[in-house]
Amino acid sequence: DATTNTLRRGATLGISDRHAVHGVLLESIFQWTRRRDSDLAKGTSPLEIRPGLWQGNFFSDQRGRNQRYHIAQTVAWETKAGGLTHRLKAGAEFDHVISNLWLDRRAYKQFGEAGDLKSSVTFAGPNSAGIRNREYGLFLLDRIVFNPQLQIELGMRFDRENVVGRNNVGPRAAFSFLPLRTDRSKVSGGVGLFYDNISLVNLQLPRMQRRYTISYEAGVSAPAATPTDVRVSRDLQNPSGVHWNLEWEHQWAPRWVSRIDYIQKKGRDQVRLAALPNVNGF
Repeated sequence: DATTNTLRRGATLGISDRHAVHGVLLESIFQWTRRRDSDLAKGTSPLEIRPGLWQGNFFSDQRGRNQRYHIAQTVAWETKAGGLTHRLKAGAEFDHVISNLWLDRRAYKQFGEAGDLKSSVTFAGPNSAGIRNREYGLFLLDRIVFNPQLQIELGMRFDRENVVGRNNVGPRAAFSFLPLRTDRSKVSGGVGLFYDNISLVNLQLPRMQRRYTISYEAGVSAPAATPTDVRVSRDLQNPSGVHWNLEWEHQWAPRWVSRIDYIQKKGRDQVRLAALPNVNGF
């Protein structure tokens, strides 16, 4: 009874056009996505949290409605310079996101091991928040063909989203090598810096209900309820990670292929919720 019913529904419509003009490949994409999410309690009975047992119904109902409009244009062409073949690809992307969140939270109580009341939690404030975001992206990739056995890729990507307002540049590099001069065995790898978008719910929560906690000690309540705010750090940055991998693939027989792949990802600036004490609580 204390769990929630979770529902995820989405629809995507898109159209793309691809054609070649004088050896240049052009591809245009327009896409619309709509998503509807909900996490609803099974009822409205007050929730009581006890060690090892939750009684009543969950204390919140959450609904979300999101729309995304995506436009992308890519251009690919091939050229020769310095005796090498360059297969180039460039592109631009734009996304417009509309996100609406509804969150209804009800009072609940927490009890100790002995059944004594430890705290009572209530909520006050608006139960909805809407936000819009615009995301921009540019990229350039150059695949350099040294010979039939060796190819190297060098690339660069630029990203920016309005809700953060920072310019993010991520370089990439990769290679593919045929050590036995046959396509039956290949060694490949790459490394790159990748940026993620901020989850918009992290920016909507600060605009919604505040939490008030009354603490109890031996059945006696504290003088006043302690308010809690959710605030966004002023130096908020997009989460990023350095990803690299190394892979060996070999075909021993027409239907027998082995592959060994090592992947490492190291992230930074990951968004998290941290408790910061102040004179009014946390």
